Amino acid sequence: MIAINELSKTIKEKSVLNNISLTMDKGKTYLVTGTNGAGKSTFLKIIAGTMFPSKGTCLVDNYIPGKRLPSFLESIYFLPQFFSFDDKPLSYFLEMNKYFYPLFDNNKFASIISHFFINLDSTSLAEKDYRCFLLSFAFATHVKYLLLDEPAIELNPPQIQTLLSLLVESLDPTRTIIITTRNPEIYSRIADEMIIIDSGEILLKGNISEISSFFDIISFNEKPKHKKCVYYQGNDLEGYRALLVSDKPEEKEIDLSFLLSGIIAGKTKIKSMKDKGDIL
Repeated sequence: MIAINELSKTIKEKSVLNNISLTMDKGKTYLVTGTNGAGKSTFLKIIAGTMFPSKGTCLVDNYIPGKRLPSFLESIYFLPQFFSFDDKPLSYFLEMNKYFYPLFDNNKFASIISHFFINLDSTSLAEKDYRCFLLSFAFATHVKYLLLDEPAIELNPPQIQTLLSLLVESLDPTRTIIITTRNPEIYSRIADEMIIIDSGEILLKGNISEISSFFDIISFNEKPKHKKCVYYQGNDLEGYRALLVSDKPEEKEIDLSFLLSGIIAGKTKIKSMKDKGDIL
């Protein structure tokens, strides 16, 4: 289990995470979403132990990640959004790193990498191909905690489908998967819970169906003036599309990208409604 308590992170006098408290259970897949600069990557780095919190605590199975103990590191794999490779072949990276993970499955790796059509003798690849290589490595580690920072970025549609298949295959009662993304729609059928972060604060956290149930997306011919309108976009010529707090919460299919935009743009109203208990 991951236990985060009153955690804050300041970088160069800028608050990146602000007083975050939550728990993340084993066996679940979490979607951490928000705009650029919201604090998503920093959140993962603190869990992975590559960055220390400025205040508060983060425990992963009672380990302090920043201590980087071998018994902790062999249980977690973090794929960052940004990475670099030297001019050595990918096979060199594979041989140098796989032994850090006792459960690393060579056959699994070979199977995955074949789906991505990556040549391990390559020394210069497009960034998306390096990402596919690292994804292949990540899923072959069989770690308890898999942290993926924007894993679908720059991938083409077939590669994204392969990624989604790998995520489904990796679902396990003993494994926790955390994915950051600006596009929650991609993972909507895989994630158990969604955490919406903006300006270093958690706006909403919960089951995706539960969060969606509290909102409706409605079209209007003129600028919406409904008191429960959180966000709208459009114009007088083409009409308006608005996000409203539902009068009667119920499970529904909803455009998650529009929902995310609306929650972030209308965060002042969201916080007020949350404090009153109108929503999560």
